[in-house]
Amino acid sequence: MDGLPLALDQAGAYIEETGSSLADYLDLCRTQKATLLSERGNFATDHPESVTTTFSLAFQKVQRANPAAADLLRLCAFLDPDAIPEEIITEGAADLGPVLQAIATNPLKLNRAMEVLRKYSLIRRNSATKTLTIHRLVQTVLKDGMNKRTQHRWAERTVQALNRAFPENINVSTWPQCKRCLDNHGRDVRTKSS
Repeated sequence: MDGLPLALDQAGAYIEETGSSLADYLDLCRTQKATLLSERGNFATDHPESVTTTFSLAFQKVQRANPAAADLLRLCAFLDPDAIPEEIITEGAADLGPVLQAIATNPLKLNRAMEVLRKYSLIRRNSATKTLTIHRLVQTVLKDGMNKRTQHRWAERTVQALNRAFPENINVSTWPQCKRCLDNHGRDVRTKSS
């Protein structure tokens, strides 16, 4: 649950209601995470909605408020959740679809999209390292809400944006940038394609 209070509450309610063990719940989580996240038990009083419902409502609000922010979230769903380099967005803009591309290289518009996502606590932004963080459960719920075609389109856009952000000339001076892409996100993107 990666420390998410709502998800922990939901897991505790499930365990209490079903009488299952924590180990059993973790086994179920590994194989049926999407189903577990969409269910909400009968004993819930503090948080009556499931994790899936809560995040889905937030996604809908983001989509209405700022479609580019919604696309930014879709991109983040296909990246490693910790320390997503912002240059994947800014340098990969040409591959991110028309809505996100329109704001990716405009700092003011990009900041407005970030503001919407931060308002709903869907991402965190570290201005010192110029990175984003998204909770793993947000990624799970977001991807599970996409049909296969949409998942494929965003996975493809993500790989293309990573490829564009990866330095073209690999040498000692570009190693830090290579490391940001490879360590955090592009384990399969090793070379710049032409």
